[in-house]
Amino acid sequence: MSKDRRVFKWPKNENAKLWRYMSFTKFVSLLETKSLWFSRASCFEDTHEGSAAVSTVFLRKIAEKPPREIDRPSHELIQKHLEANPKLREIVYINCWHLNDRESVAMWKLYGGCEEAIAITTKFSKLLQLLPHDCKLGEVEYIDYELGTRQDLTRPYGLFMSKRLSFAHEQEVRAMFHIDPDNAPGVAFSEQVDGTQRCFMTPVGYPQEIDVDKLIDEVFVAPTAPDWFKDLVKSICNKYDFNKEVFRSDLDRDPVY
Repeated sequence: MSKDRRVFKWPKNENAKLWRYMSFTKFVSLLETKSLWFSRASCFEDTHEGSAAVSTVFLRKIAEKPPREIDRPSHELIQKHLEANPKLREIVYINCWHLNDRESVAMWKLYGGCEEAIAITTKFSKLLQLLPHDCKLGEVEYIDYELGTRQDLTRPYGLFMSKRLSFAHEQEVRAMFHIDPDNAPGVAFSEQVDGTQRCFMTPVGYPQEIDVDKLIDEVFVAPTAPDWFKDLVKSICNKYDFNKEVFRSDLDRDPVY
């Protein structure tokens, strides 16, 4: 694998198992479009997406001070990224996965949404290989935004690879890319450029085409799913010539007393 894609932290095992939990309709959409959906960062429920930790804010104050000549190159680089960070929420697009060898009850409840829900699995190495080269992939780092380690501002997606400790249970792996706002339809934000107000228009999300057959290793139905739902999922897979076995969640096994 190309080392220039190692922008962020990778799992120790590059073949680590990834899960994506979704509603049945999203699963059908995945098969129909043969695409993964990337949502605009500003559309996420967590309003802290792309925000700065206290130590990063402190770095902003340092960046405002006139630099010594020897520090000027790094000072200018930091300033450049600080100016760009608020706008990145409107041009950064994210697709989320859960890193785990096993199923997660919490993830079924959070992202499955109901008993008619689906989970698919893949490997980190597969996702990396199948996504377009401009997509960056890595593990989210969970930090204390009041006391935590400073975020990396020298990478264009740095702020989007940190989340608050309250989300640590998500064990998230993110795929991300950004777009050129000048060539995108939608609604986003405006800014002053050389004395002229420009309005950037970006969509709420993008489908990213991918080889679904190669990507997906397993398909699971939710622990509480009725038998008819599992049969329906099998039927939908057959309709789209998607030849993967459909499993019932392991969490549905009868207990032994």
